[in-house]
Amino acid sequence: MAHQWQPNTTYDKGVVVKYEEVVYVCREGHVSLNTFEKKRWIKHIVNELVQNRRGGAKRFTAISSMDHKYFNKYGRYFLKSVIHNLNKGIRFELYNEAFRPKLKSRIRLRGFDLGEEYNKFQERWWPVNKKVATFAKKGFTIIDAMENIDCDRLIWLDADLIINAPIHPQLLDLLSDDRYLSTHLGVVHNVEGKRWFSCETGFFILNKNHKQFNDFKETYKNIYYNDDHKDIRRFYDGEVYGKTVEIMQAAGAEMLDLNPEHVHKTCMPRSVLDPYMKHYKAGLKDEIDYGQIARKLGPDGPI
Repeated sequence: MAHQWQPNTTYDKGVVVKYEEVVYVCREGHVSLNTFEKKRWIKHIVNELVQNRRGGAKRFTAISSMDHKYFNKYGRYFLKSVIHNLNKGIRFELYNEAFRPKLKSRIRLRGFDLGEEYNKFQERWWPVNKKVATFAKKGFTIIDAMENIDCDRLIWLDADLIINAPIHPQLLDLLSDDRYLSTHLGVVHNVEGKRWFSCETGFFILNKNHKQFNDFKETYKNIYYNDDHKDIRRFYDGEVYGKTVEIMQAAGAEMLDLNPEHVHKTCMPRSVLDPYMKHYKAGLKDEIDYGQIARKLGPDGPI
């Protein structure tokens, strides 16, 4: 469980403590004074640590995907941040499309054989909408992971993220209580008088032990396998994930939305995730020097 806050103590960025029965995450490294300084801490939205139902530690697996072009532009810096800041107790697996990066680290390569349904989808959609076909690569990667990766919690990390502070299993415990089927960043778009719900899927956690996980998986698969996008604003992975969340919530599943007010579209910087990771969206990320950011983690060299 989280340790109680103490005065005159050195705290590193990312450390989790309890103060007056509220869980906080350290915003910046400091030595505590005699009184609790709230400006140095972020209040956590989950106020207790969660134990695995079987009494042991949860098995966390984080995944991402990229092709060679994306690896050269963003992915190699993302992977460097994974090695430096994703705790070794969290397994990391990479779906590598049509290339094999030379890695000297604990990253496991999964290749990119996403099955016959993926091939059929690409044949249907590539001639008519290349964006839909491209975003579906992520969707079918998620399907493969839901079906084939054995873990308690499945975590998605976009390959253009930078993890800039240590992420420990303790933090993921806080975000993935057994009662939650999905932990995600919800987004609402109001277009021509209609409300559309989606998710910012640069990060999410799926609870594979949840009693409704299989229903979630089958609902998500059905949208892709049968082109069932009539009630989706755009046939992109974030909208598909959001539609699946809505369907499962209507079926009684409990979720944890890290952007509960749905005020902001760019929500990760305004969420509890901000001290740990940066996600530079389309347009902005082309102005960012990923190499300079990654060099702060350590010298250039093999991943």
